[in-house]
Amino acid sequence: MSNWVHFHRVLLPTAALLLGAGCAPRAVPPETEPDAAGRRVEHAAAPPALAAHDASAAAAHALFPSEFQLTSMQGTAYRPHVPGNTREGLDAALEQGIRFVEVDLRLTRDGELVTTHGRGLNECGILREISAQQARDCRLAEGRSLATLTDVLERGFRAIYLDLKDTSATDEATVLEAITAAADAVVRKGRRHDVVLMTYAAPAPAVQLIRSRGLRAGLKGYPKRVDETDAMVRQAAELGFELVSVNADAVSQESILAAAKRGVWMLPWSLKPAHPTQWRDLAAAGAGGLIVMRWQQAEGTAVPAWRDVRTLLEES
Repeated sequence: MSNWVHFHRVLLPTAALLLGAGCAPRAVPPETEPDAAGRRVEHAAAPPALAAHDASAAAAHALFPSEFQLTSMQGTAYRPHVPGNTREGLDAALEQGIRFVEVDLRLTRDGELVTTHGRGLNECGILREISAQQARDCRLAEGRSLATLTDVLERGFRAIYLDLKDTSATDEATVLEAITAAADAVVRKGRRHDVVLMTYAAPAPAVQLIRSRGLRAGLKGYPKRVDETDAMVRQAAELGFELVSVNADAVSQESILAAAKRGVWMLPWSLKPAHPTQWRDLAAAGAGGLIVMRWQQAEGTAVPAWRDVRTLLEES
């Protein structure tokens, strides 16, 4: 059986099995200027593997967001509404002043990543059965079009979170193909510091690739309980991944602080039409950001309430 961890729906074996004996933390040249997302990077472009000692966690804390990452789910625009995971939606989001976006990506037949949530679209067919150019030429409702990852990276968002849907596959080869395609594009476009690869699975070769390229990474998943989220945080810390992104309902105020102590910050997502109390409480508890469809509603509730989790750690 492949030596890897699969986080889609169910949390499986420990990261110790994943990492093996020879996976050392990656070394990345230090930065002295703030990156595009507003963080002053003084240690490395991605957090080191956390081997259960405080110095490693302290290094990771330097990479936590210095401003709340209020992130538009799928790059959706709001004023007026333009559906996300499309070139038109991304362009409208930029015009509306949205600075942080998350996009869903899937592999095409020729190994390119294209913005879509599901495996196929009525207008285009199954993504894995068509080329990237065919996907790009396909027209959705009202003439909208899909974007390739290159299209996404060419837009000037301050930070982009890549939800790599194919990393929920059950075979390691597909997971590695998706992560490699994302890594190649991010490096080619020179966006190591403001783009995060979010993966549902972490095969050892993929972890090594992420480290060797000096890329930022996080775990994405669907735990239903806080204790399952806590298990994902432990895995992320062992892997040296900087964040965990799960449903806001599976995050507690206590779990955000516990994650930070391990050098991991939380980026919850919420599909609820409007849940201002929950959003405000998570921001006040130190969540590094929030991925939402209702960006305008969250802007007025979560952003004013945000507290940097590093300050909360000092106070605890």
